[in-house]
Amino acid sequence: MTEPVADPALTTPLPPPRAPRTPRAYLQWLGGEVGEAGVRPLLILLAVSGLERFGFEAIGLLTPDIRDSFHISNGTAVATVSPRSSGRPA
Repeated sequence: MTEPVADPALTTPLPPPRAPRTPRAYLQWLGGEVGEAGVRPLLILLAVSGLERFGFEAIGLLTPDIRDSFHISNGTAVATVSPRSSGRPA
């Protein structure tokens, strides 16, 4: 008896599905990939991270102007900004 030959179309692994090209379709696709929690927690964390980075950049950019406007030393400016940039309340 001869062994049956498998059809190559059935044994060839399928390529991974492509992610959709439009933002709405991509969010719907991603929502199906992440499970029950959905995409909302991911978007919230992304927004919080963006706001945090924006705050760090704003402090870094504006500190020299604030220092010059109030005629304070570098040490005073760093001591004032350090508690804010470390995330701990002042």
